[in-house]
Amino acid sequence: MPISSMGAYRPQSPMWRDISSAPRDGTLVRIARDMGSPWGIVSGQGYFVDCAGIAGWVPTRGDSDIPGVLGLGHPSLWAPLSPPSKGEGGQ
Repeated sequence: MPISSMGAYRPQSPMWRDISSAPRDGTLVRIARDMGSPWGIVSGQGYFVDCAGIAGWVPTRGDSDIPGVLGLGHPSLWAPLSPPSKGEGGQ
């Protein structure tokens, strides 16, 4: 099915939530957006800032080099970051 006909498509995982429910306190979370054709879903990490009357999402890294963080300044989905696994800060 072409991306343009997916409507309110969400990545196939129960972890994704509507961006309106995301934390707005600077917590780093996974973010995603459907960019349409040819890129499809782009995802990465980012956090929300609200400082001196300027508020918005700040992407910190994309999950791929191309398109990188393209579109992640206006994400439509979010998910908590996975806890670190053993050997990566976990015990």
